[in-house]
Amino acid sequence: MSKTFLVFSSIFILIIFSLIFFSTLPFSFTKAAIKFLGIIGFFLLSLSLILGPLAVLWPNMFLKYLEFRKTIGVAAFLFVAGHLYLTMQNYFGWNFSKAVAAPGVLPGILGFFILTILAITSFDKIASFLGSKVWKFIHYFNYVAFILSFIHFVLKSAGPAQIFGFNYLEFIAILFGVLAIFLQLAGFFIRITKKSS
Repeated sequence: MSKTFLVFSSIFILIIFSLIFFSTLPFSFTKAAIKFLGIIGFFLLSLSLILGPLAVLWPNMFLKYLEFRKTIGVAAFLFVAGHLYLTMQNYFGWNFSKAVAAPGVLPGILGFFILTILAITSFDKIASFLGSKVWKFIHYFNYVAFILSFIHFVLKSAGPAQIFGFNYLEFIAILFGVLAIFLQLAGFFIRITKKSS
């Protein structure tokens, strides 16, 4: 079985469960679709950041899954792109000045532009053209995109309130984002410790 097929099959299952969840919420279809795309995109972005430190902390168990990281990252970009498209189309009429002025939207737009660059440079031919040093430097901005996306996600998440003002799926996604930050810090300190020893 193709590993890429396995990743996208898992994402498809996640989509089905999310759609079932959103069908129970008192939202219009458009608002539900925007929320759905945003939550899945943020969840996948967090997952792409979790795999690295897991491979550092428990290499025997998770190192083999690192090869999925690029596919998951590109999938995250596609969901975020759909989220941005529907938001701009239905809420702002493609008026970027109006969108940037809206509370919590600017971090999301900036994060998306960084994700776009990361997605474009994920292609093997482009990565080879750039060279490993330039490619690695560009992809360090993945962390900036994640922080911006996290800020946007927390500021724009809303109801119907179930847990601390968030619905269950939003709350789980936020916890997943916190886990990504915690594991990144843990992985960083372990790498620093190994280098200094």
